Amino acid sequence: MSWLAQRGCLAFLLGVLAALAAFYYPFLSGQQSFYLSDITYYFEPLCTYLASAPRHNTLPYWNPACYSGMAQVAVSSPGIFYPPNWLFGLLPFNQALALCLVFHQLVAGVGGYLLVAALGWGAAPAGVAGLVLALSGYMFSLQSNYTLVASAAWVPLSLWCLARISGAGNDGNLLKVSLAALLVFLLVSSGRPEVGLVGVILLVSLAAGDLLLSWQIRKEARQVLLTAWWRCLAIGAGLLLSMPVVLPAEEWASLSPRAAGLPAEMVFRWSANWYDYLCLVLGQPLGDLNLLGNPYLS
Repeated sequence: MSWLAQRGCLAFLLGVLAALAAFYYPFLSGQQSFYLSDITYYFEPLCTYLASAPRHNTLPYWNPACYSGMAQVAVSSPGIFYPPNWLFGLLPFNQALALCLVFHQLVAGVGGYLLVAALGWGAAPAGVAGLVLALSGYMFSLQSNYTLVASAAWVPLSLWCLARISGAGNDGNLLKVSLAALLVFLLVSSGRPEVGLVGVILLVSLAAGDLLLSWQIRKEARQVLLTAWWRCLAIGAGLLLSMPVVLPAEEWASLSPRAAGLPAEMVFRWSANWYDYLCLVLGQPLGDLNLLGNPYLS
């Protein structure tokens, strides 16, 4: 990345950071609290437990307070291996959640900026893409389910990093592969398989599509195969790093009554529907439909 492009990215990052800090200031300063729906009934109790265990010189593998005891290590949302969740052990819940939201919206924005800038379209399109990703309705309307925001945030940055891996020369490839593997781990360990799996599929599609395209335009075969090898190595290493998150969750999920799936009449209530897509551009215009008593739920 050129010096000019680096300055543009830094200016973008600082501008978005200032906007997010202003928006979340009431929560960062402790003047307001997050409380709606899943925040109160799910995330705050579990995040508080994750934070309290290290203070008692234990690791939060087993939660004795839920269901007469349950494997907390098998809960990926919020997960004990996802580094941003460690903020809950350092700060009060509201400040930690606000910082998580600011951090992930910044990651999404910077990832979008870098991805579009890497296509050579210039700073203005890159800035627009970054702003759309960082400040969209999706990012601002899911505080009550912040792990969805966390998973989505890593997708553009992962795509950008994987696209930078090349077989043209091995210089710096090890560092790029290591960074890409770390980003794949963060994408998976952030806790939402319905988003993380799509992200991994996009990464595999990028590697496979670029391999096919390079082969068709008759690029040098050794370079094409090396690029594919390095990219597969990055994805595979990231998935292996994620196994402490994936395997306990998979084992526990198979024992769950929900493993058979949702009833047909519930699918569009709890999965992506027209309202979720509308919230990409409008911040919940009919309110949070998960709240009991919402007059527009039907």
